[in-house]
Amino acid sequence: MSGRTPFPGSALHRHPQCAPTEHAQFPLSGLTQQNHPPNRLQQRSSIYFRQICTITCNNWFGKLRQIQVEIPTDGGSATGEPDLPPPNLIYDMWIGPCPEMPYIECRVHPQCDYSRPGWLQIAQFCPGNITGWGCRMYDIAQWGMGEDMISVPIEVKATGEFPDRGHLNVHVGFKGEAIYANGVRMISKNGNPRVRFSAEDGWACRNRDIMNCSDQELLRRKPSDKEISLHHSSNHINDFLRAVRTGKDPACPVEEGHRTNTSCVLHHLSMKLGERNINGIRWLKK
Repeated sequence: MSGRTPFPGSALHRHPQCAPTEHAQFPLSGLTQQNHPPNRLQQRSSIYFRQICTITCNNWFGKLRQIQVEIPTDGGSATGEPDLPPPNLIYDMWIGPCPEMPYIECRVHPQCDYSRPGWLQIAQFCPGNITGWGCRMYDIAQWGMGEDMISVPIEVKATGEFPDRGHLNVHVGFKGEAIYANGVRMISKNGNPRVRFSAEDGWACRNRDIMNCSDQELLRRKPSDKEISLHHSSNHINDFLRAVRTGKDPACPVEEGHRTNTSCVLHHLSMKLGERNINGIRWLKK
């Protein structure tokens, strides 16, 4: 790994400096991570996601043509007035390099429970589910495509819905289309989180609960010594700690995590450009 740090999760997410109760503790060193270090790309440690990607990157059902990706939809609204930060929150450190703004509980973390924090839907802190869930599903798409280490989309066009939801200002519904240098087209939208690979002679699909394939035998097939065998990990936390101890790559090396985030950000940028983005974004990778 040559001194590199294993990719811990989405770099676009921030770890809360505060705890929802006075009894919980969070380390200062976690300010640039969310929840716990190996969080966002844990799907690579699932045997089911790995098998779907093994089928695809080995072309067991022919050349890959299209990928369909769905991510969950954000919702709800939030209102509130500026207030003093609670004693368990060093607010200026929590804000970090983001633009200064008054403390409002609904924009940070609830103080009474562990429900989903508002900052996940505040554009100054997180672009929304296009990164929060996009980093999970786009990562699997690029892993199965075999493009995770060498490429990001060369063209991206996306549209998003940004209704008035009080303090919450990220997208809700969205649709996106991306084209890779190898000709594969990735279609994405909001829905039930899943990735579906469609090739010349079949398809394979995996969501958070079900794995399926047009040829059921491929779900049990193992790659030969001459075929691509993807990184094996049965637990993303242990895999991360192993990478730290040994200096070897984890399931998702930092470069691959970076390219996944690039795909997320390109979709987000295209959404924000709106009508100015009629022809989409062309990305020149160097």
